[in-house]
Amino acid sequence: MRLLVTNIQRFSLHDGPGIRTTVFLKGCTLHCPWCCNPENIIPQKQFFFRKEKCIAKDGFCKYGDCPFAFGRKVGESLSRLTEQNLLQCRSGALGEYGKWYEAVELKKKLISDKRFWGDTGGVTFSGGEPLCQMDALEEVLVALKKDGVNLCAETALFVSTETVEKAVCLFDEFYVDVKLLDDKRVRKILGGDLALYLKNLDIICHSGRHVYLRHPQIKGYTDDLETERAIQKLLIKYPEFQYQVLEEHHLGDEKYKTLGFCCD
Repeated sequence: MRLLVTNIQRFSLHDGPGIRTTVFLKGCTLHCPWCCNPENIIPQKQFFFRKEKCIAKDGFCKYGDCPFAFGRKVGESLSRLTEQNLLQCRSGALGEYGKWYEAVELKKKLISDKRFWGDTGGVTFSGGEPLCQMDALEEVLVALKKDGVNLCAETALFVSTETVEKAVCLFDEFYVDVKLLDDKRVRKILGGDLALYLKNLDIICHSGRHVYLRHPQIKGYTDDLETERAIQKLLIKYPEFQYQVLEEHHLGDEKYKTLGFCCD
């Protein structure tokens, strides 16, 4: 089976214990307004445009006929883009988020980093929501476990309970987002089902795996007193979970621009 990957990041120090290789998988069940990886939300390949690299001017590009040569907005131009445009571009302005890997190919690529992980590192699967590709990912995880690799998932847990039950048998560590804990706000802001999230959290709790809860503190969304109190109650229920607060950042801003999701 194949997996759709946007990035393989080496020497990651904040995605699990030790030195890790982090694989970013495409596709997510949520649509968080503050997402720092917007290229990983849609589970298909996406064209992107980097304006600073484009050499087209006054409706002309020496590398071929391209919709960006006419000065249209990024979103409109991306909708007109074709694979042929992508192949013709030599400036590096056009590209594609997402590359398909066969499970065997991805495993081979990852295991080549093993000498850098030491005794405590390993591989982390992130996204998007990595568990969205669990059926294809399972083959990679099983192969890596046979080589004694520590496996970590960075997940929001808004996936089926069957998927989570499968995941706890294969992953050693879980970094779980705790964004909002009010049902109406979870549905409206995230597009998720709080009851499903809490059920999945309970499954992980009883799995005996290492679990780290991460709370992204986003102004106007997750930084209210009600959310803070709800998280405190959750931590009382699960005292064995480690807890981290993630400060708001804007590392994904440029990605939004490349996808035409904000002003040109």
